[in-house]
Amino acid sequence: MNKVLLIVSAILLSTASVLKAQRVVEILPDVDTLFVCADSSFQLNATTALSYSWSPAAIFDDPSSQTPTITPTAPTLVILDAIVNGFARKDSIFVVPTMPILNLSSDQTGPVCGGEIVTVFANNNVQGQGLTWEFPQNLYILDS
Repeated sequence: MNKVLLIVSAILLSTASVLKAQRVVEILPDVDTLFVCADSSFQLNATTALSYSWSPAAIFDDPSSQTPTITPTAPTLVILDAIVNGFARKDSIFVVPTMPILNLSSDQTGPVCGGEIVTVFANNNVQGQGLTWEFPQNLYILDS
């Protein structure tokens, strides 16, 4: 029975040392403004804490979860109140539901010949969040 108690004590000590090193709580992704697609849901995440309280609670599926799903209908300041190592901690993020707009442009002013490098810019209204570039190995532009 003493061996079981020693194992339990070691597990509790290990968990306590991890929480002791942590001083803050953070909302992930770690950005000031988060753009999400309008009419959709998005899962937020927070660093480890003892308890969580997300507000405004009405836009969360579970406002006491570490990983709640948010369904915002308007730009909203989201606040997370948490308890870390017995201390109240807070973080916030501004969530903006939007319909992403993407316009491609280039600084190329003349004809493009084979083998030339052309720089393409992606102008968007979401600060590049969630955008990824994928081009086929050989990109051909055809005259219409």
